[in-house]
This record gives sequence, C-alpha cells and structure tokens, in this order.
Amino acid sequence: MKQFVTFLFVCFFVAQGYESYSQTNLNSYENNYSIEHFYDEISETKTLLEQDLFHCRSKAAEIYIKTNAIYEKTNILGYKEIALEAAFLYAVTFTKDYKFHKAHNIYESVRSDAAKFGFLRLVALVSNAYGASYYTLEYYDLAEKEFNIALKTAEFIGDSSIQGIVIGNMGMLMLSSGNHYAAIEYFDKSLKYCHNSGRISGEIIWLANTAITYLELERYDDAQYYFLRAIKLAEENEMMRLVCMSYMYMADLKSKSSNYQEAIMYAQKAILMAKDVERHDVLHGSYTILTAVYDSIGNLDSAFYYAKKSIEMGELLSADEHDFQKAEVLSAERFRNENKQLEIEKNYQKQIIDKSKTQSIYLLIVIMLVIIVLIILFISHRNRVRINNLLNKKNEDLNSTVLDLKLSEKQLTVANNAKDKFIGILSHDVLTPISSIKNALDGIVNNYGSYDNDYMFSLLNNARAETKELQSLINNILKWASFREKKFDFTPKLIDLHILSVRTISQLEGMAARNNINIENDVEEGSIVFADPKMITAVLRNLLSNAIKFSKQNSIIKVYSRSSDDELSVFVQDYGLGMTESDVQKLFRLDVDNKTIGVSKNKGTGLGLLLCMEILKMNTGKIHVESELGKGSVFSFTLKKNNRKNE
Repeated sequence: MKQFVTFLFVCFFVAQGYESYSQTNLNSYENNYSIEHFYDEISETKTLLEQDLFHCRSKAAEIYIKTNAIYEKTNILGYKEIALEAAFLYAVTFTKDYKFHKAHNIYESVRSDAAKFGFLRLVALVSNAYGASYYTLEYYDLAEKEFNIALKTAEFIGDSSIQGIVIGNMGMLMLSSGNHYAAIEYFDKSLKYCHNSGRISGEIIWLANTAITYLELERYDDAQYYFLRAIKLAEENEMMRLVCMSYMYMADLKSKSSNYQEAIMYAQKAILMAKDVERHDVLHGSYTILTAVYDSIGNLDSAFYYAKKSIEMGELLSADEHDFQKAEVLSAERFRNENKQLEIEKNYQKQIIDKSKTQSIYLLIVIMLVIIVLIILFISHRNRVRINNLLNKKNEDLNSTVLDLKLSEKQLTVANNAKDKFIGILSHDVLTPISSIKNALDGIVNNYGSYDNDYMFSLLNNARAETKELQSLINNILKWASFREKKFDFTPKLIDLHILSVRTISQLEGMAARNNINIENDVEEGSIVFADPKMITAVLRNLLSNAIKFSKQNSIIKVYSRSSDDELSVFVQDYGLGMTESDVQKLFRLDVDNKTIGVSKNKGTGLGLLLCMEILKMNTGKIHVESELGKGSVFSFTLKKNNRKNE
C-alpha cells in the first residue's frame, strides 16, 4: 500500500492546504470522530460516484488518511476496515475513468489487506470490481473467475446486496456471449436484490442493461420500457452520469426504430449532460448516433459535423491507451499470480520451520540451502521457458504476418484486374450513347433549315432515347457501387410479393404497350416473404425491363410464383431473343465484357443483373437463369418466407 498511501497524501494536502497530522490531530480524531461517523462519510462519498468523480476521489482520499492514522494510533480494526473501504472507493473512481492499471494496483493491495484482517465483505467487493474491469477490457475468462470468487464470498457472508451486483455482472457475461435470455434472467435476479437492499445505482444499471438486451433482440417496446424506468429512477436520485448514459441508449433505440426526431432529441440531452459530468464515452456514442440519424434523413451537413465530433472524441478516448492498459493489466495479473505462488511456498516453508524448531541448526541450514537451490533452479527454468515461449510467439507472429501480406497482395491483384475490366466496360457503354447524342445534335445544328420537321423529330427522339439509356446506366452504376461499399438503408420486413408485382407491372405497362407486349401476372395472393420492399421492387423492375427489352413485338411476358415450405420463388418468362449457354455463363460476372451479350440495339452492360444479385445476397436470396437462343429466357429469384431472428 505504500505507493497508494503516498499518492493519497499528495491529493489530500492539496485539498486541505497542507494541513499537518500531528499527535494532537490524531487525538482530535479519536475524540471527535467515531466509527459510525466515518461509515456515514463513506456512504455520502459513494453517492458521488455517479455525480462528481473528482470530488468522490478527493473525499475517499481524505477518509483514508484520517482512519488509517487513527488505526495506527489505536489498533482498532473498525478504523482499518473503513480505511480499506475508502481506498477501494478511491480505486473505483479510476476504473470509471478507464485508468485500469492504476485501479488494479490499488485493488490488489486492498484485497490483500482485507483478506489478512478477515474483512470478507470487502474481499467480495474488490473481486467484483476486478471482474468488472476485466470484462470492460474483454478478458472474459478472468472476469468470470473474479465474479465467481465475489459471488461465493458474498453467499458465505450472506450479503444479498453484493450478490445482486455480482449476478448482474454475470448477466453481462451472458450478453457478451450472445445468450440474451439467460442475461435477462440474471438481470431480473439482480434487480430484485438491488431493490431489496436499496441500491439505487444498481437498479438503474441493471434496468439499462435489460433494455440493451431487448434492443439487441429488436424488441423495441420492451427496450423503451426499461430505458424509461432507468431514466426516471436516475433523475429522481440526481445520478446524472447514469441519466446521460440512458439518454444515449434511448437515442440509439429511436434511431434503430426510424424515429429520427426523438433520436435527435435524446442524443442532444445526452450530450448536454455528458459535458457537465465529463462522460467522454457518452459524448462519443451520442455523436456517432447523430451522424447516422442525420445521414438517414439526408442532412449531410449535420451528419458531417457530428461525424467529425465523433472522430475527435474517439481519438480522445484513444484505442492505443486502451490497448496499453490491457497489456499492463494482463502483465500485472501474471505478476500477481507468481507472487501468490511464491507466497504460498513461503508460508509452507514457514510452517516447516515452526515445526522443526527442536531440530539441529545443521539440519536447518541444509533445508535452507536446498530451498535456495530449488528457487534458483526454478527461476532459471522459468526464465528459459519464458524466453523460449517469447521466441516461439515472435516466430508465429512473423509467419502469420507474411501469410497475411501474401493473401492481401493476391486479393489486391484480383481487385485491380476486376476494376480495370469494369472501367473498360463503362468507358465503352458511357461513350457510345454520348457519341450518338452528339452526332444527332451535330446533324440538327449543321443542317438546320434543310431537314424537314419529321426527320428532325426523329433525330431528337433518338437523342432522347440514348439519354434515357445513359441515365439508366449511370443509375445502375451508382446503385451497384453503393451495394459494393455497403452504403444503403437496409430495412427488411414481411411483404406481399403479389401486391409488389401488381404495382411494379403497372409502372412498366406503358413501356410494354409501345411494343404490343402483354404482361400476365400469376403471382399468387398472400405470397409473403421477409425482405426489403424497395430492394425487391428494384429487382423485379430490372428483370421485367430486360424481358420487355429483349422480347419480340406482339408477344407476352409471364410473371408467376412457386412456393415451398420455407421459400418462395418468382419467375419472369419472356419469349424473346434468348441466349446461348455461353452467354448465360457470362451473366453476373464483373470480369467479363457483357456488352457482347445480346444482338444489335439490345446489347447492355449487365450491371442491372449484377445489382439484382447484390440485392438478393443482402436479403439472403438467390437468382437463377434459364435461356435458349431464339426461344426466350426465364429469370427467377428465391427469398425466405421468414428470415427474422427468433424472438
């Protein structure tokens, strides 16, 4: 505890104006401060944890200085217990500031002294705090070990308050492993313990964690219910650090349920409170949520502003510092385990010496020499093993890095080849309609007055048709690129493909009528699937447009469906030009020049079909093609009837 005591003295002297603790002061403490008085001060200091960390830290330091000084003068264990609890509270403030390495140094000293003096309640509290910090650092095995120590100790002494805290933390472990319903059960038990023991902050935390669990399960109504309970309880007790955290999660909930105005309101509230209580993690989370919300509603200026704020706050939190703390904590854990082992061996040898007091000095010297030799051999062997392990680890890391670099090089080569081919396709298919439009306009300008109106109308009509083709091509390029880069709004839900097909066909009937093509819709009513309606509409429109484009005049296009136990397929059949087997194999491939597929004016890039394939992959569907040259083609896509997570 020496290092800890020194730091406490520094903090306390600054706060108290360098007050000296003389013998007279100690007598004053004995006469004026009872154990009950310091317990009251500890309780008051605990309430500051969620309100003012700096004040809480200073107050805990002050209590430690006073009670430890009285204990050293009187040897009354009650003061020592209060001193250790104040030291523990002091360490907790560093945990809440994510300064885990500093907190762990103090935790270890406090737990060691608490075990030495038999303060089992404090042992349970420190073990739980250890587990919570390991959980934050994602060392789940170490966290589970510490939580089990805390729970068994709390059960042994019958402390239901600590049991409630630890059970809630074990629920967090369940949540991290994806076992949501087990997590909810743990949180429910913890809520009951905390409520019965009057731990308001514990109730708020587990209400919020229950809400977060329901949020991950997409049960938004249940999540909102628990968030609002947490906010109400935190506001009533003026625990502003917990209030702003709950507001941030409410903003996230509203964002995920597309209630963007309320999401903005809750995020702004969270930001205002987080600035007051210096919750940088809440600021970072709220800025990130506002970035996504403003991007979703098309307010790009605000989205850019909050994205910049989020990046700045993320840099402040510094992932590098977090990794450094992880490494330091893990190193401290290894050092702590080694010290424990040496301490066990030392105690064992002490027992042997105590039992061997009547033996001769010669035997004692022999035993000590043997022990020294064993320790030297043990240390030597351990150092050799450690060096070998480090060398093996370095070799493994080096080999892994080489393999990763080779794989990245290969992937980059493939991506560059595909990009070059893609640019080649686009350069041809963008320049071709532009050249046609330019030639038509040059003819009109250069021969204005010599062409009759019908011929000029024909040239303008051709230019307009080429413009529409160019517009369609560019739209497909942009959509395809957005899906490749995952920049889209994906909102799957239950949709009726019959209604969707009726709406889509009605939009394309005019295009079909110009070529005397009739579209027959035989998609069964009640054809329900789970997918994004806008995306599936784009797929069906693309397939129908292609069918009209490649169909002969005075022909028909059939749209029909087939259903199985858990899937539903929609077919678009035309009796047009058709394709050869080799042309079919070229579809859906970026590395193939698809403008060679088709005849005369009906050739295309195939980007529309690539877009369809990307959309269906996102909706866990698939696309299939059957075609015969001169007889027509059948394009079909298949979707799951219900692809939602089990609730």
